[in-house]
Amino acid sequence: GLDTIWICTECREAECISDPDAPLIICDGPCNRPFHPQCAGLLSLPSEDEPWLCADCVTGRHQCSVCKDYGEDGVDVFLCDVKGCGLYFHESCLGQYNVDVALIEDEAAVPGDEART
Repeated sequence: GLDTIWICTECREAECISDPDAPLIICDGPCNRPFHPQCAGLLSLPSEDEPWLCADCVTGRHQCSVCKDYGEDGVDVFLCDVKGCGLYFHESCLGQYNVDVALIEDEAAVPGDEART
């Protein structure tokens, strides 16, 4: 079978399967992105007893996956509604690619994506 390989959001390096001391942690916020602890500014692994949020989820500002500019969640950038996707987009950036956007409960949805969940 295929094993899932996670890639750190910040450094773009894959988790090192041969080095269990270099794990990736997953943000428990809406972005669900993986990070090496040091790339997330952590000196040690967060407690497994409490949810861990990345800095973007704490501030409520995420980077548009198209133009890479940051914006306020739900105002400037909108979370994709595909479960677990975690990407944010400006409505205008998706419009450049002729993607139909529907705002559903204050989040951007790309029609047809629900078929991929």
